Amino acid sequence: MGVKKATKTFSTKSLRKTTLAKLRQDIIKEKGADSDYKVIVAVDVSIHMRQSLANKRQNSKVQGQYHAYPRVPVTAVSKAVQSKIAILIRNNYFPILVADGVHHPLKAGEHAKRTNPQEVEAKWKRLKN
Repeated sequence: MGVKKATKTFSTKSLRKTTLAKLRQDIIKEKGADSDYKVIVAVDVSIHMRQSLANKRQNSKVQGQYHAYPRVPVTAVSKAVQSKIAILIRNNYFPILVADGVHHPLKAGEHAKRTNPQEVEAKWKRLKN
């Protein structure tokens, strides 16, 4: 799984004191694109899911659904993730949602290649240059 031949753009400025809109403007300027350009962002939704389950104060509805008996669908988790994704969409980003999962047997060759130390090191060197 993944986006083949994807490029990564990192801002040269500190990300601590910036907004999504400003970061998008910097990326557009770096790429020389027009103002309609949508910045593609991969979002690991499993992080947001875990955060919403761990945050007892802000997401008490998530906790209530998660620990309910009899079991109920935890719709509050998806709503919490959707609200964070909506922020990106409002700022003209194009989010690609990525979720962790078990390795599928049909992709065993791909997983082996990704974890091959020589292949990982070679890819790292290509990215550095």
